[in-house]
Amino acid sequence: MDDSNDLFSGMPLSPRQQTVPASYPKSVSHYCDLEAFRSIVTRGLLWASNINFLNDKQEMQHGLKIARDVMQELLRAQPNMTDTQVKRSLWTVSDVPDVYVCCFCENPDLLSQWRGYGAGKQIVSIQFDTVDLVGLGLIDDMVLGQIYYGKEAALTLLRDLLSKPDIVQSIVRNRNVATEREQRETIVQWSPRFKDEGFAEEREWRFVSKGKPTTVQYRVRDNVLLPYIAFGPANGYPLPIRSVTIGPGKESDLTSKSVSHFIQSIPMYQGVRVLDSKIPFRT
Repeated sequence: MDDSNDLFSGMPLSPRQQTVPASYPKSVSHYCDLEAFRSIVTRGLLWASNINFLNDKQEMQHGLKIARDVMQELLRAQPNMTDTQVKRSLWTVSDVPDVYVCCFCENPDLLSQWRGYGAGKQIVSIQFDTVDLVGLGLIDDMVLGQIYYGKEAALTLLRDLLSKPDIVQSIVRNRNVATEREQRETIVQWSPRFKDEGFAEEREWRFVSKGKPTTVQYRVRDNVLLPYIAFGPANGYPLPIRSVTIGPGKESDLTSKSVSHFIQSIPMYQGVRVLDSKIPFRT
């Protein structure tokens, strides 16, 4: 795809107008099976799933606990705050909130991802231009952010985020409404971005829903009806796809040929490259 061609010029918000930190990778990859790939390209939409119904729920619970511990630490450091006042001031989380996430990796050809998403199916990874992807997310109140691995990384980040004077002081002054909202917005936005350090090779990025979605849909996934939200340009606009990598499989050459044929049938995606995995793993 020609990066100089602004495919999004007619959209309400032009992603290229967004400022993306230099630390962001130029592209990120979304791993999925062939049916999901066909749907993404045909409909021009990505799906973000409710974290309560994914394996990531335990990670979210872990992140929420870390956030609460950090907030408690910061409050106890304030003068004249008793333990009773600290406990009363903390926002309590009885359940994991309804947060929707869509996952990506920096590496487009990662063995652990081919294995994890495989389960007997042919898998591909879709490479997206990061700058344009960030802009698309903002249109639908989705924020793309990096995953932090290990408890110490999470603690360091949250100490910095939650130690802002306006948040801490609002709690100390018992501004209860502002306290709950500010804690919740910070904690819920960042808790889905913490994972065990054992997954560090994934170098994962996630879209995380910032507000309450207006339209929730459901799809069958194994033994559950999985709530999800769809986001993206739709309405005939293309997603910022750079390339597609075909994962290892029984007939990956045939898969590659079919994906190329499919891509070429859609004029706005004809510049997208189809690549083959360099990993010799076979399903």
